[in-house]
Amino acid sequence: MPSPTLLFTSLSAKKALYQGVLADARRYHPDARLLGTDCNPSCPAASAAEEFTLMPPLTEMDAISFSSFCTEQGVTHIIPTRDGELTFLSQASETLAESGIEVFLAPAQALTICLDKLLFSHRLA
Repeated sequence: MPSPTLLFTSLSAKKALYQGVLADARRYHPDARLLGTDCNPSCPAASAAEEFTLMPPLTEMDAISFSSFCTEQGVTHIIPTRDGELTFLSQASETLAESGIEVFLAPAQALTICLDKLLFSHRLA
């Protein structure tokens, strides 16, 4: 089985989360790669990441350019870490899948409910 390359989005200061995900990825496959990415080259966790890649802000990309970015990096899976990315990645998931890239993300309908506090509370009631 080929080793996975995971894209950890919006690294920011998430050192502990990055290390935990890396440890889990290596339990799955000893040669797994975890690319920490952020649009800020001096984000606090960049120095803690085994691999750090500067990524343009998602507001400057569309599904095709993001898929190309991921393909250039050899990404096989995406782990979103910020709520603000979820809608974009949900909408881009079909384009990413066509390139063989899987996004660890809930279905779009679930995201819509969870991201809207009023809708979420009505759904629970």
